[in-house]
Amino acid sequence: MTTLSLPDDLPQWTRAHRRHLHAIPELGGEERLTATYLAEQLDALGMPPHRGIGGHGLVATVEGALPGPTLAYRADIDALPINEANAVPYCSQHPGRMHACGHDVHATIALALARVAKINAAHWPGKLRIVFQPNEEGAPQAGPSGAQAMLSDGLLHRFPFDAIFALHCMPDLDVGTIGYCHGGAWASSDHFRVEVRGTSCHGAYPHTGSDPIAAAATMIPAIYTALSRRLDARHPHVASVCRFSAGNTYNVIPESAEFQGIWRALDPETAHSGQEIIRATVASVAQTFGLLAETHFHRGADVTTNDPTLLASALPILQRLLGQDLRLHPPQMGAEDFSAFSARVPALYLYLGVRNPALGITHPLHSPHFDVDEAAMPLAVHTMAHLLFALAQSGQP
Repeated sequence: MTTLSLPDDLPQWTRAHRRHLHAIPELGGEERLTATYLAEQLDALGMPPHRGIGGHGLVATVEGALPGPTLAYRADIDALPINEANAVPYCSQHPGRMHACGHDVHATIALALARVAKINAAHWPGKLRIVFQPNEEGAPQAGPSGAQAMLSDGLLHRFPFDAIFALHCMPDLDVGTIGYCHGGAWASSDHFRVEVRGTSCHGAYPHTGSDPIAAAATMIPAIYTALSRRLDARHPHVASVCRFSAGNTYNVIPESAEFQGIWRALDPETAHSGQEIIRATVASVAQTFGLLAETHFHRGADVTTNDPTLLASALPILQRLLGQDLRLHPPQMGAEDFSAFSARVPALYLYLGVRNPALGITHPLHSPHFDVDEAAMPLAVHTMAHLLFALAQSGQP
């Protein structure tokens, strides 16, 4: 069986590109410099990308010389509104912006996969599409995510593929390892907002009004309890209220109160049932207090699901490549808009170990101290290139 050729300078090459991208972080919808830089590198590789897909998205295609399937690899490219606290030469040059979720790493790996596939095009079966996706971090209430925007812009019709792959930096996995899970890899994510409207009165005479703060404060633990009692605990889910606002002085009960939070689950049925429980609980408490309440949901990402057939085909290849460094890893209650792809085509999402306590690299995602052991990148490129190549050779999926 034909083997792949990988460039000898892969560690240095990936490190240089990652550090350049890390220094120029841009928020979702603003990835102009990032997209321009990636397009220039793809041009230099002899594979000019299609630009402006779903915003600043890019798609590049490697045409293999042999017949085979069309596989896609996706990397997100946006950053977060965080001030970087790392004192490193490649620190963010954009105040208030940081690649604190590893998207600079993801984009570099995708760029390197394009390079490897191009080098091996003479014996690559089928096509490999490299998808650079903008705006993965977009809040659900702010409009369509980058994946949804690319799909709305005709991604699957203009650049069809049979399956799609991705990975994510995982700071609880040691460098040198890659993780996988069965079923849901990332949770669904819905933003909810509850408005409670009562009647204002003096704090010394609460009986003359209807207290929205007392009602809202009762609703929050009631929601937590109702979800834990009515949903199957074997199906992971979590609700968290993260914002509460009411009133403007210390001695007047206000007319209204509001709280907001997130609702997440690892299967669609639980996600839907939880929404109904939250709505019903809010309505019940509001009735008890004799006031009005409205619950609003903003739908975010769906569950990102690993296709069972694709995973079954990939696991023997991954085990051969990684041995004991392939880890069964718990699914994540974080969310990923890659779910928009996994809902439409077979998908496989893996976790990339980037942790190295010896270098002080232990901080979680979205931390101002987040960083990665850059040795993870050539491992990821080697693993994903051989996985994609082997699946293409076998005609999978």
